[in-house]
Amino acid sequence: FQHNLWFRNAFLEIDKSNSWSDFCRFHTFPLYISGVCWTLIYDTLYGYQDRKDDLKLGLKSTSLYLGEKPQVPLSILCGAMVAGLVRTGYTNDLSLPYYALVGNIVIKKY
Repeated sequence: FQHNLWFRNAFLEIDKSNSWSDFCRFHTFPLYISGVCWTLIYDTLYGYQDRKDDLKLGLKSTSLYLGEKPQVPLSILCGAMVAGLVRTGYTNDLSLPYYALVGNIVIKKY
């Protein structure tokens, strides 16, 4: 089933959620969305190593879906991930060290 979906990794991340009540909480929702974005990013990047095999086997993946120019969609996902992390920090009144770590992620990504 999961190999017939373009964005199967997003569904796998949703499946990892402990419960829908945890998913729908205001304070944890942005963090959850950041996790989904991160899963899509790393799975897509690793998927580019297996594109030829995926084509031969008829599998669908985000790396095949995005084609030869994944930079813009992956950058949007990175931005959404960082925005979710910042929003999580804001809604939970986290202090400066948290934002420093999020800033470190931005510096390493871009």
